[in-house]
Amino acid sequence: MPDQRYERRDAVFRPGRLRQDADIAAVQAGLRTAVALARAGERTQARARCAAIVFEAQPAIAACPGLLRATLHALLLARGCKLLARLVLAVSGRRVQVAVAERSAGPAVPPRRIETPEGMLHAVDSNWIAAVAPDDAAFQAWCAGLLGQRAQRRDADPAAVDVELA
Repeated sequence: MPDQRYERRDAVFRPGRLRQDADIAAVQAGLRTAVALARAGERTQARARCAAIVFEAQPAIAACPGLLRATLHALLLARGCKLLARLVLAVSGRRVQVAVAERSAGPAVPPRRIETPEGMLHAVDSNWIAAVAPDDAAFQAWCAGLLGQRAQRRDADPAAVDVELA
C-alpha cells in the first residue's frame, strides 16, 4: 500500500514567509475590503471575508500588533463577535465574550467590561464602533484590555469602564 501521508506542496505558510511585506499588505487589503463591506451593510459577506483572513493568516495576525488591531476592528464592524472571541483566545489565551449594543441615535458610549460567572463580557456600543478607527488611542487601549495587555501609551484613554455584577 502506498504511503498516504498528506503532503502540502503549495503550503501558504512557511516559517518566516508571512513576515514579507507583500503578504501583510494582502491581509491588510482583505481587511479593508471587509471593513468596506461592513460599512455598506453587507455584514455577512464581511464576516465571511474576516473568517477567511483569520483562517489563512492567523500566525501573521498574532505576530503583528497592528494587524491584530485591524482584524479586531474589522470583526467588530462585521459583528463577528464569536470569531473575535476565538481569535482573542488563540492569541492571548483569554476567554472573553463581546456583545454589541445596536443603537440608532445618541452619542457613542465607550465599551464596558462586565465580570460574569462565564468570564469577562465586553459590551460595545455600535455608535462607538462606527466612530473609532484601528489606529485611535481609545481603540488601541480597548484591544490591549481585551488581550490582557497594558496600554502602550500612558496617556491613552482606557475607553472602558469596569463593572461587576453581583
